[in-house]
Amino acid sequence: MNNGQVVDRRINKDLMEMLQTTKKEGLNLLICSFYRTQKKQEYLYKNKVNQYLNQGYSKTEDLDKAVFLGSKIKNK
Repeated sequence: MNNGQVVDRRINKDLMEMLQTTKKEGLNLLICSFYRTQKKQEYLYKNKVNQYLNQGYSKTEDLDKAVFLGSKIKNK
């Protein structure tokens, strides 16, 4: 991507076309999350769990919330 973010090359062409089309229609899409390495995903997951622990949630509640928010790492 032009802004230094990385996307899977299999979707790049279609993504660029979609962004150009929506821009012509007056829409500006915001892509919040691009490709994440395993290390980055683990960091985000652990950080989210720690945030909930610091708010007084139990470990079980933390994990449930982190999973619900889509930051759970899938086992390979």
